[in-house]
Amino acid sequence: MPSSVFKEILIEFQGKADELASKIPQTTSSTSSDKGTQREGALLNLIENHLPSRSGVHIGGYVFDSEGDKSKQIDLIVATDSTLKFRTSKDSFAKTNTCVEGCLCAISVKSKLNKKELIDSIDNLASISTEKKYSSKNPFIENIDEQLEKLPLKVIFAYEKGKDIRSLLVDLKNHVDENNIEDNKKPDFIIVNNEFIAEKIKKGQKSIRTNEILPEGKYAIYSKENTKFVGGRSLWTLLTRIQQYGDIADEADIDFNHYYEQIKLSDDTWKVPN
Repeated sequence: MPSSVFKEILIEFQGKADELASKIPQTTSSTSSDKGTQREGALLNLIENHLPSRSGVHIGGYVFDSEGDKSKQIDLIVATDSTLKFRTSKDSFAKTNTCVEGCLCAISVKSKLNKKELIDSIDNLASISTEKKYSSKNPFIENIDEQLEKLPLKVIFAYEKGKDIRSLLVDLKNHVDENNIEDNKKPDFIIVNNEFIAEKIKKGQKSIRTNEILPEGKYAIYSKENTKFVGGRSLWTLLTRIQQYGDIADEADIDFNHYYEQIKLSDDTWKVPN
């Protein structure tokens, strides 16, 4: 019999999902910019309040690699404390850019998730480079290379449903196939608050019902048709997965020497001292 403490946690997180829904402006008087800031800020505050201090949550910015490739604009970035913060100002809502090795999670935030917004989110997240360089890795962590390759977690989070999740997954598959998007660049989670969560199946993941191995790369769906706590379960799943990625990132040291070499090569004003 599960402990009552877990039911309490589930109820608590469902309350947080309900609170998120109540904070999003519903009136037409709010500008698009205001709505964007509020929807991203509300999710940022929730994530920030539950992750350890080693993880910073930032609004906006891009993710870049040591070869100089940078992503499209990312709405929310969760970064480790093992990398520099390239912030436009000290304001908590200032845009922050980060290197890919220091990025734990990239989130595309939408008001309503329809086909257009889904494809925009897929393309933004898929623009994040998979090129990573480490100076050392913990040799005692099983499959550490495979686990580091999955960083960062890629998430689509919306406040309202614009389309049924099964139809959205058809749209996702068609777009991925047409544009040859690699599996490790596809979204790991698609969440619509208090509606559903679609979770990309990991290697070796088993079915809760049958205990059979599920098809890797497909999506498992949990919706309000299954449980009235779908909002709470979605937030809990998102936070724990970010935490797991943080644990993995701690087991490798970023190769900043390679970044430094690129900085030197980019300085076309440099002259050899006399």
